[in-house]
Amino acid sequence: MGEYYFVHETSNVKKIKIFLISLFVLIILASFAVTFQLKFYPIFKESFLVKSIESLLKEEITQLTPIGLFYAGILGGSFIIPSPLEIIFYLSLTKGNNVLLSFLFLNIGLLLIQIVNYWLGVKFSPIILNFLSVKKVYKIRRLTNKYGAFLIFFVSVIPALPYEVLTFALGIARYNFYRLFILVTTGSLIKYAAIAGIFLLTH
Repeated sequence: MGEYYFVHETSNVKKIKIFLISLFVLIILASFAVTFQLKFYPIFKESFLVKSIESLLKEEITQLTPIGLFYAGILGGSFIIPSPLEIIFYLSLTKGNNVLLSFLFLNIGLLLIQIVNYWLGVKFSPIILNFLSVKKVYKIRRLTNKYGAFLIFFVSVIPALPYEVLTFALGIARYNFYRLFILVTTGSLIKYAAIAGIFLLTH
């Protein structure tokens, strides 16, 4: 099997079993979330520490400070809640923020959350791969190995393309971690450097 050691064919019976177990776990987690929201969150939210942190985060993000961009990068770079970070970055520069600091903090936040996206993909891959055929996974992996570098760089450098979703998907496929993050980071740095350059040339 070589590099595909983590892929195996799953019978239909096992797929159904895994699906039902996953559904049961999700229902339990949802029940805990609802209970926490109704019973404990109001008390938790009113604590001094939580109020202070919430106020700080809101102020930093709404004011689009360099630290706010760091938080925005983490939140908006998640595959769960992607945001128009290119627009947010440009707007932050129009507020007179230091260009270099804004550039660095945003990209650090983005890099950290892409690592999380990849890690989640790896952790969820045993479940997700049970619902895919070995043949299909092999085909995707071959295409990724052949065109992956170009595709990753292209998606990372072009604005508005969801490279956070691609990072999660490549975690599922166990794409080479170091190669992925060199390409993602390079694409991101070039993209935001271009946006910063456009801002500096027009202001």
